[in-house]
Amino acid sequence: MTKDLISGLVSLILGIGYLLYTFLLPKINISDPVGPYLFPELIGIGAVICGIILIYLDLKKTNRIKISAYEIFGGKDVTYRIILTTVAGLIYGVILDPIGYIISTVVFMMMVMSIINGLNRILENVGISIAFSVITYLFFGTFLKLSIPRGIFWF
Repeated sequence: MTKDLISGLVSLILGIGYLLYTFLLPKINISDPVGPYLFPELIGIGAVICGIILIYLDLKKTNRIKISAYEIFGGKDVTYRIILTTVAGLIYGVILDPIGYIISTVVFMMMVMSIINGLNRILENVGISIAFSVITYLFFGTFLKLSIPRGIFWF
């Protein structure tokens, strides 16, 4: 298997799954005839189309280079980083509501920044994590007045 074929298959499968789940969204009668369904459906359709294009273009190639499982993501180091980032995202999803947006996002950003930069740039990781969390909270929570999980603290 080649990178393009694997990427196309993953995109196709995830796109179909995402698209099927959009049809399970509850129907809401609001003044907007499109409602909240168009964007998720476009994402699913786009993923399916991109997957089909990747698969087609890969099968059309004459000089296909086969790869091993670790080479799909660029080697063992990149594969481990992807796995760790996925775990960090799952932890973030679990702690977001009970702990709140700002602290959860600082923890998540610290995990991801440490995966990317390593622990030798800890001050940079902390600064970016705190700044990102506060700025996005102020923008989405204060300026746009969106509901953001407050958690156990007042903010």
